[in-house]
Amino acid sequence: MIKLRRLAARTLPEDIVQRIFVMNQLIKIYERSRESKIKWCSDLYFKIL
Repeated sequence: MIKLRRLAARTLPEDIVQRIFVMNQLIKIYERSRESKIKWCSDLYFKIL
């Protein structure tokens, strides 16, 4: 039991870092798609004007 707790304590920071990395990657993907949508919308808006 003690060995499991030590192992969990060692991997917890690594798990947190991995989760942060994955979240950052998802945010980057979302921002890229968001950027193209905003550009499309503004282009369409200024075409109409």
